Amino acid sequence: MTVVAPRFFYKLPRTIQDIMVTSMGAWHRWRRNDPAEQAAFLVFLRQSQYWDRDRFEEYQLDQLRTQLSFACREVSHFRRLKESLGFSIEDFRSLDSLALLPILNKDQIKESPADFLPNDPAYRGTIRSATSGTTGTPMVSYYTRRAFARQWACVALLREWHGVTNGLLPHRIQLTGSPVFDPGREFKRPYRWNRAARTMLVPVNGISERTVRALLEGIDSWGKAEIMDGYPSALAHLAWLGKEKNITPPKIPLIITTAEQLGKAQRDLLEDYFSAKVIDQYAASEPSCFAGECEKGSLHVFPESGILELIPLAGEDPAAEHLARIVMTPFHNTAQVFCRYDIGDLAKVIPGKRCPCGRETPVIEAIEGRSSCMIQVESPLGRRVLTSALLSTGFYGFNSIARGQIVQTGPRALTLRCELARSMDDQERIHLVENFRRVCGSDVEIEMEVVERIHLGPGGKFIAVVPLKSGNGHGK
Repeated sequence: MTVVAPRFFYKLPRTIQDIMVTSMGAWHRWRRNDPAEQAAFLVFLRQSQYWDRDRFEEYQLDQLRTQLSFACREVSHFRRLKESLGFSIEDFRSLDSLALLPILNKDQIKESPADFLPNDPAYRGTIRSATSGTTGTPMVSYYTRRAFARQWACVALLREWHGVTNGLLPHRIQLTGSPVFDPGREFKRPYRWNRAARTMLVPVNGISERTVRALLEGIDSWGKAEIMDGYPSALAHLAWLGKEKNITPPKIPLIITTAEQLGKAQRDLLEDYFSAKVIDQYAASEPSCFAGECEKGSLHVFPESGILELIPLAGEDPAAEHLARIVMTPFHNTAQVFCRYDIGDLAKVIPGKRCPCGRETPVIEAIEGRSSCMIQVESPLGRRVLTSALLSTGFYGFNSIARGQIVQTGPRALTLRCELARSMDDQERIHLVENFRRVCGSDVEIEMEVVERIHLGPGGKFIAVVPLKSGNGHGK
């Protein structure tokens, strides 16, 4: 949720802020969601989840042909691709036929974003989103209300697997990147209310030693929370602070982690402190497929959301046994069409593994490509943690930045190291710094540094966030 006019908003009384956050939440739900479509697709998912593999393949092939027919008719990139490769929709006789298409990467989309949007405005969506940019290359994405509704129906079914009665609209605590207050100033009530979504919003950049007691006591006094969800690093930091300060934890039945890789130590800490069931889900801000952890602990792909290919790395790197690139062909979205999109994540897979829950959907052993890096900020208001997924939101909307890296240069100082796709004027640079101050807090010093090239880390991996403790705090 984006706060409009944050300097004005931060000065308002908390009750007025709650009313404004709730109003924005109601407006977002109206603009983004199609409740009838969402409810109908959830009914379908409840029935389809136990299909056998042959029936899923038949469904996916039909959806693939429908999506490709639309793309080749309405979307410039796929019209050109069809002309250059000379394929027809009739050539797609099985899911193996996807190999007729080249793999699409994020750089291609960023270079020519309009090529992946339909020419007819009637097919364009009302929802503008952005990737978390944890690989260093944030990207703007577009959705239709129908696509948004179907994606969140998948989330609702996942919640139902774990005993949530109303998966579409549960009472929940959301650890979010939304700057609904200034963490550099506010600590008396470190959350805001989105009553329209029955949600307590907790900005992850506001979790600190000074706020943790008020936050946990606020959750406990509410007493209605069925779910707490957010970045695993932020959730684990909250649990660690509560445990360190010997604060009696509120009872949370279910914790759902997303956007980052969930480590075993994080899972154990959350289960121990909150006495909660902890599950992981996998999705992305750009049009993508969905996966969620079932009652038996397996991470299931939802075939209804799209085709998720797991392309083994063993041929590229013999040491990468059981690792696969995740390549997605999402269904349902006409606002922005991707086919065989390499999302930049890796998965650990065990061929032929089946889950005792009885579902025959593909199983991923673990997501390996979303490891989190945290920055600890020391300030008069206490130590708090900024995660890579949160920090990367500061780059949203700056298409002039080809790639950005965040380097911690002091206990309360960050440098934004930027490779530029085009020049930035002074006003745009000021806006970027102000954007990061909203994300990090007004007590954090932010500087911008333009570089010709950001050096890659070991194994050629891009490092999006460089904390002070790494020994590279000054970017030397």
